[in-house]
Amino acid sequence: MSSSIQFRPAREADLESAYDVFYQNEIRGEENPPTVEAVPPYLPHVLRSGKLLVAEQDGKILGYAGAITRDRITYLTDLFVRPDVQSGQIGQRLLELATPQDDGLIHCTASSTDMRALSLYVRAGMQPQWPFFTLRLEKPPRGSLDVNAEIEVSEADPADP
Repeated sequence: MSSSIQFRPAREADLESAYDVFYQNEIRGEENPPTVEAVPPYLPHVLRSGKLLVAEQDGKILGYAGAITRDRITYLTDLFVRPDVQSGQIGQRLLELATPQDDGLIHCTASSTDMRALSLYVRAGMQPQWPFFTLRLEKPPRGSLDVNAEIEVSEADPADP
C-alpha cells in the first residue's frame, strides 16, 4: 500500500530526481529521446536563493516547483509533475505552496505548452498578458555576422509593427 504524498522543501540530494521529472516531460512522445544531461546550474541556484519544493511518495519524487522572489515579485521558475501522475492535483498543491495567495506578492511565470498547466495558472489568478515564444536554432545560420559592421542603436517605437 502506498503512503500519502508528502510536500516538502527540496534538498541537494533531490536535484537529480527532480530534474528527471522535467526530463520525462520533455521526452514524452520522442521516438529517439536524447540522453539526460546533468542537472542544470539554475536548479541548485533556485534551491539556494529561492524556494524549491518536491512532492514525494515512498521515496520517489513525483513533482517539483521552484520560485524565486525579488522585491514584490515571485517568479515561478518550474512546475513539473511526472507524466504518469499528472492531473491528480499534485501540481496544484505545489503551485499553492510555491506561490501562496496570502503573501501579498505579485506571482508570475513565463509560460507552458501544457494546457493543463496554463489553466492551473489562470485558476490561481495569473492572467495571461502576452504570448511567450521560444526561439531555437538547430543548424548554423546562413552566413556569419559581420562583427565589424556599423550598428545603429535607436530608441524603440511602441507603434513599430
